Amino acid sequence: MADETLALAKKLISVPSVFGQEHEIAEFIASRLKGDVELQEVDGSGPNVVARSEGDSRFPSILLCGHMDTVPPPHGYGADPYKPAVKAGRLYGLGSGDMKGGLACAIQAYNRIAVDGDIPTTFLGTSDEEGNCKGVFRYLNNRPRHDLAIVLEPSGLKAMLGCRGRYVLEIVVKGKAAHGARPEQGVNAIDETAKAIKALQGLKVRSHGILGKGSKCLLKIEGGGESLSVPDRCTIRLDRHVVPGDTKDGLWREVGALLSKAGLSEGYELRWMPRPTPFLEPYVTKKTALVMAFLSSTGAAETYGTSVGDYNALGAAMPTAVFGPSGENWHALGEFVDIESLSKVDAKLSAFCESLRKCGR
Repeated sequence: MADETLALAKKLISVPSVFGQEHEIAEFIASRLKGDVELQEVDGSGPNVVARSEGDSRFPSILLCGHMDTVPPPHGYGADPYKPAVKAGRLYGLGSGDMKGGLACAIQAYNRIAVDGDIPTTFLGTSDEEGNCKGVFRYLNNRPRHDLAIVLEPSGLKAMLGCRGRYVLEIVVKGKAAHGARPEQGVNAIDETAKAIKALQGLKVRSHGILGKGSKCLLKIEGGGESLSVPDRCTIRLDRHVVPGDTKDGLWREVGALLSKAGLSEGYELRWMPRPTPFLEPYVTKKTALVMAFLSSTGAAETYGTSVGDYNALGAAMPTAVFGPSGENWHALGEFVDIESLSKVDAKLSAFCESLRKCGR
């Protein structure tokens, strides 16, 4: 089982699948799955892969999920990013940790369950997770019903049962154009933006008893041009990782209140960063009997996440646990997944399924 999972992970790494370009890997994964397999179209990206094993309705319904896409190779990668390499118990290659190692485990686990034919199980391979999570939202449009979603993202064999969410605001600070040689005749939007940035330092973040503290970060500032003109627009992008209790309306009001006191002579405009899918909301998974059975049978310690992914969308719709292998350097040079942890994930998922079978007998 361990050798098969490693071989599959290597093959997945060898198939380029930068987000938006998942067509080839979707076809490959579909060819490796048992049961009823569907390629589900996703606008602007490669398709999702959905495979279903109907099973026995006396058992709970399980969703095994992993994203098929990767980020582009980081600058200076050097070696072929799509040539898997094994060294000192680690599997290297683009997406090895995030998350083709876990994706291989999900495929293997689904196929084992489908052969037995008892536990109702769905495999979901999503596209665009590294972009705007269009794949998972496309799947959720059909309002699927599952008792537990298991996302095989790298979690170090811990069970992540919740995560912060994320909102992103853009603030267009206005100025007044004039010739750059006579700046006193205009209002420089970049100077005005400095006032806005200082005001935004007063933005407070909330704490949550389980998910911890939210965060704020200015991601971008853009203004001016090539001509000798006083800039009349400057845009800043504000990231807010949020916890339960934060709302989009609340953030809008809080930012507006701070900017209204910043002394911006020409005013400003607020807008949400454009995206084709909803912002990802924070969630905490309820500890249902099935979730507790998962923790017990896998021996996984609880943990909670700080950033966002497909699991946020799933966590808003159903009980969700992120459980996957160990690794490091995701989205960076030297990305790897620990090979031994792949076999441990295989074994622990098998133990979970066996615990369900014992309860169902």
